[in-house]
Amino acid sequence: LKYLEKLENCQKLELIDLSGNEIQELPDKFFENCRGLFEIYLRDNKISSIQASALKGLIRLSELYLANNKIKFIEADTLTYHSSLACLDLSNNELSSLPHDFYASPSRLLKLLLDKNNFNELPEVIDNLSNLVELTLADNKIRTLSGTLKNSNLRTLSLKNNEIEFISPMFFKTLTSLNTIDLCNNRCVRSVCNFGNNNILPFLKNCYDEFLKATFCNFHHDTKNGYTCRLILD
Repeated sequence: LKYLEKLENCQKLELIDLSGNEIQELPDKFFENCRGLFEIYLRDNKISSIQASALKGLIRLSELYLANNKIKFIEADTLTYHSSLACLDLSNNELSSLPHDFYASPSRLLKLLLDKNNFNELPEVIDNLSNLVELTLADNKIRTLSGTLKNSNLRTLSLKNNEIEFISPMFFKTLTSLNTIDLCNNRCVRSVCNFGNNNILPFLKNCYDEFLKATFCNFHHDTKNGYTCRLILD
């Protein structure tokens, strides 16, 4: 399947799966007559861009899966009217940026998957996703983590397989809900790992004292349950 025609008389449709085809683009207003859709699966296609008009009318959409395409561009305001969206999977595409206003405000997005793209920095729009619980940006080209990430509800953050050389001491300051950070296979982490697993936390405490105070204020070890917060380095 390469080409799509506008869907008709699908008001009761709740899920559509068009994965594993050769779809190159989504026509304007393709889902306009599918206002009851909750989930859309478009994985493993050849889509190169997402236009705002293609998703128009999906007021109940909660999950959108676009992994394994060739997406380089997402139009501004694409998800502005999709305030119910909770999960967005854009992994394994060719994105290097996200438009500042591509998502609804206030945001209900809980999970954002951006693994295996071409990001060299964290998209600024992430700061506006106040309810985000899981953020993955593994296998990108990110070199620095500067400033302060403002997602206080974030629990899982994956940044493995990047090129991170520098982490600001204030980057994790407001992430008080964080319980898993994956920093495997980054440049800055290799030197940390040379100290051995038993010495990683003291080393990080010396280097990122402010980071540890803010993020791991309840970070402790007991003999039965281990650490309450996992820091994955290698």
